[in-house]
Amino acid sequence: MTLRKRRLTAPFSSRGQVGVTLVELVCVVVIMGILAAVAGPRMFANRVFQERGFANEVAASLRYARRIAIASGCNVRFTVTAAGYSAAQPSALCNPGGAWGVVVQSSDGQPLANAPPAGVAVGAAVFEFRPSGVLVAPVAAVNVGAFSITSDATTGAVSVQ
Repeated sequence: MTLRKRRLTAPFSSRGQVGVTLVELVCVVVIMGILAAVAGPRMFANRVFQERGFANEVAASLRYARRIAIASGCNVRFTVTAAGYSAAQPSALCNPGGAWGVVVQSSDGQPLANAPPAGVAVGAAVFEFRPSGVLVAPVAAVNVGAFSITSDATTGAVSVQ
């Protein structure tokens, strides 16, 4: 019984060399580049997350403004515009008929205000809370992108949908 050595070769190789050609490599790189250009931006789109985050921030700030109205015994006016949100109290002895010059501060001592992230569309509304925590007048929902913020006129409860 004699043993013969067999030579292993690649299926389409005439010389027994294994590898890829430069043309094949370039084709794979071009296809990967096209896929990255098309699918890449979709993987990193975060506008919806920014909208939801800002909607939650506005709702939390509204709740805080309501608590400030209850704690201070003075009305609090919370204004939402396309440029952001802010909260203020009357300047003269809790008289809501006067100027709203006292800026409401958050728990860290900074003004209760912020601007929306770039590309996030925000509607406009003015919420005014009484010292009892209810709204002075009903307010339509405020849209932050695809989300809406509402406040119940009878209880002052704030929700995000």
